[in-house]
Amino acid sequence: MSTSVQLEGLLAALTEGGQPLIISLPIAATLWAISVAQTWRYYKTYPGDLPVLKYYIGVCLVLNTLIFAGSSWNAYYWLIHLRLPIHYSELGALEQMPGLQIANYGTSIMTAAVQCFYTARVWILSNRNVYLALFLLTMILGALSESTGVNYGVNYVFMSVLVSAIVVSVQLSISGLFFNIYDHSSEILQSATFICSLICDGTICFSLALFLNRRKKEAVKSTQSAIVQLILYAVNIGLVTSITTILNLVTWKTVA
Repeated sequence: MSTSVQLEGLLAALTEGGQPLIISLPIAATLWAISVAQTWRYYKTYPGDLPVLKYYIGVCLVLNTLIFAGSSWNAYYWLIHLRLPIHYSELGALEQMPGLQIANYGTSIMTAAVQCFYTARVWILSNRNVYLALFLLTMILGALSESTGVNYGVNYVFMSVLVSAIVVSVQLSISGLFFNIYDHSSEILQSATFICSLICDGTICFSLALFLNRRKKEAVKSTQSAIVQLILYAVNIGLVTSITTILNLVTWKTVA
């Protein structure tokens, strides 16, 4: 593909997608700073927690940092570096932008890690209900497989039968433009990713509220108020993640 055609595609990307990218960076920076402050407060407030939980919190912060760093690198490369005429020859490398891959892989892995953490809580509260845990893990693995496939530039077909996931990969033909992630197969795949994630978040939210409510009825009166707070916390977290996933799905379908 000629450089002039690639340049036209880049200019279209800057016009249609560059502004939201610039707007998102300050928001991402703010959220990253909040996560750093929360992590520091956690280690200071709960020094006696299990080592595995401390490592988990640390890994989440590292992933969050990689996501923010990758997004910043991607914005610089896309909106500044490639705008210089001397770098027009690099337009064919849009698909191999390291910052984009770091941000996408980091987001996919961190989402799966957080969902697995809440799945473990649901499993414990449900008296170790294996079927419920396997269903949630199926949704998590489905979303992770599909989103990883899109991020790598490979089309995946995902089929789940309750407790299993089959992933078939087909190499995507290289067109030389970043926009091949918006082809029909990738559109279906990314939509399925959001749907799996939405089902998982909704199931976790409902399950936590249900099982905590059962514990509240069995608990003594002095601990019921604490359980109510946990129920509200679970519902609020579920609402926030579900609304965010729905917004992601809507904006993805609008752009794609």
